[in-house]
Amino acid sequence: MTALLRLPELVKYELLEEIGHGGMATVYRARDRRLGREVAVKLIHRHLRDSAEVAERFAREATAVAKLRHPSIVEVFDISDPEESERYLVVELVRGPTLRERLREGPLPPEVAVAVALEVGEGLEHAHRQGVIHRDVKPENVLIELPRSDEAGSRTPLRMKLTDFGIAKLLDAQGVTSTGQVLGSPAHMAPEQIEGGAVDARTDVFALGVLLYEAMVGRLPFHGDHPAQVLRRVLDGEFSPPEHQDPRIGAAYSRLISRALARQREQRFESVQALLDALRRELTVLGYNKRQPLLEAVVHPDPAFEEELVRRLVERGTQARADGQIAQAAEYLGRALAYRPGDRQLLRRVSGLARDRELRRLMRGAWAVGGAALLGYFVYQKVGVEAAPEQVEPQQSGPQQSGPQQPGSQQPGFQQPGSRQPSLAATAPVTAGPAPTPTAAEPVAPEPEPPVLEPSAPQSAAPSSSSPARPSTGAAPRSSQRRPSTHAGEAAPGSGTREVVVRITGAMGGTLRIDGNPAQWFGAVRHSLTLGPHRFEFVAPDSTCCQSSERVVNVVAGEGPQEVIGEIPFLDAVLRVSADESDAGFITCPTLFSGDQPFPGERRIAMSRATVTGICTLRPQSASSASGLQKTEVTLRAGQTQVIPWP
Repeated sequence: MTALLRLPELVKYELLEEIGHGGMATVYRARDRRLGREVAVKLIHRHLRDSAEVAERFAREATAVAKLRHPSIVEVFDISDPEESERYLVVELVRGPTLRERLREGPLPPEVAVAVALEVGEGLEHAHRQGVIHRDVKPENVLIELPRSDEAGSRTPLRMKLTDFGIAKLLDAQGVTSTGQVLGSPAHMAPEQIEGGAVDARTDVFALGVLLYEAMVGRLPFHGDHPAQVLRRVLDGEFSPPEHQDPRIGAAYSRLISRALARQREQRFESVQALLDALRRELTVLGYNKRQPLLEAVVHPDPAFEEELVRRLVERGTQARADGQIAQAAEYLGRALAYRPGDRQLLRRVSGLARDRELRRLMRGAWAVGGAALLGYFVYQKVGVEAAPEQVEPQQSGPQQSGPQQPGSQQPGFQQPGSRQPSLAATAPVTAGPAPTPTAAEPVAPEPEPPVLEPSAPQSAAPSSSSPARPSTGAAPRSSQRRPSTHAGEAAPGSGTREVVVRITGAMGGTLRIDGNPAQWFGAVRHSLTLGPHRFEFVAPDSTCCQSSERVVNVVAGEGPQEVIGEIPFLDAVLRVSADESDAGFITCPTLFSGDQPFPGERRIAMSRATVTGICTLRPQSASSASGLQKTEVTLRAGQTQVIPWP
């Protein structure tokens, strides 16, 4: 009882114990003296409550947030009266840890992380429709409400609850930069927040992307030794795509997160709902139609989850291959292989993709922009699977040059899991990442010497035949070919240059220009650039499906190569129903977007790949209409409009 006597006294609430402390308030578990229920009371710090401006803003923000009613938002019950000596906010008491506490135990499986993002995002979208921007979405502000039995004996579901709406705005108004609330979370802030610009829904899209990245990868996309360094990396848009950190995440999720983290707001998803629709499509394709089992896995991991996920990935990849969707098949099977790098049957499935006529056609189409490097990888795949009974002769599409594969290196566009078995990642985008060093527990047999195919014009770096094996340090492998913009050694100290490695996410086959000059990026080629600003252009292979982008990057002194991440995002697709005003109705496409879309009208749909397919149901608005239900398969293509006739 002695400890309780030290707690502040409130007229309407009995403070029981402190349960949290932040940059704006101390949080107490309390009892509502009138209603007899337990609540959470956020008592504003004295240095804030003494400000008349903060007091006015606090009341205004609390009133706005109190109007929000959503299962994924912590409900506001009460606010202090103006005449009270203390200034506080009373909210529902959520019994459970924060998402930050859970992530300290390690990252979440990608599908589980997506389920968390859907919960949080739906609360954000509801707030945006009411004109409220959160401004500080991060794991500390996501509470995990654990299941419990209510008074009627029913068990409540596990939920994610978003809290602390508007707090960042209050702190900004007071110029608070040293309390820990703003300075303590720079890696979650969008560039426009850091620069003091206007914020909108896309600011929360960025923060949700950061949350997704951290939940899947286990660390923040923007990190550094001190806040100023983190802020600079956010402003420069420098981060490594999720699939480079862990190939089990896969290219599809990596593309969506990278788009959410775009430096320019115009390149992000236009709304949280657009991001959620894209995430939901990926879950639905793999058959995860129920969210609650995934949410339960946040606190109670299912030992069989990974095995079941691999089974679904293999089934989906096999079906995509049968349907002629080779790029999608490569993504799903490659992700499965990242989970099971030693599975020889799966290796045979992956290497068998090289026999598909459609893949050879894609390779020929990509030849001018480095397709030979991609084909060389498949040659490596087939030669590398020594125990596979199905051996396939490599396609002779160009002059061959034999030479040993540099240990630890890899072909552009693919990742290698820790066992160094070949792993097929996404074919769109084509990216490259460092290969992890094999552990002592996983002995690696000597690799064969695959032939390396090269195009007639030097499009990608050939692997060195003389460089010894070296452990992975996070840096990309060096190129042994000489080019005007690259060299094999590190820049000499004081020379005023640094090596730069460029990676491009998004559409496959994009090209790179540095300061207006064409430059190679396949194979993690290193470019020696002078210190200072340089203009990087990421040119789309086809302007009808994708969008070129450019940015100025400041090359700074440092050890190892500086990584520059570019993006060629897919353009949104448009779905339109051709109908008269007199014959209106609704279209529902669960795998393409959430909810119903009225027609006549159209719906813009964010794309994470070149094409997506789903089943849509059209129904008349009026029950007396002569038109009945109509189901149709719809294939959306990035940057194009798909028209469905009705009736």
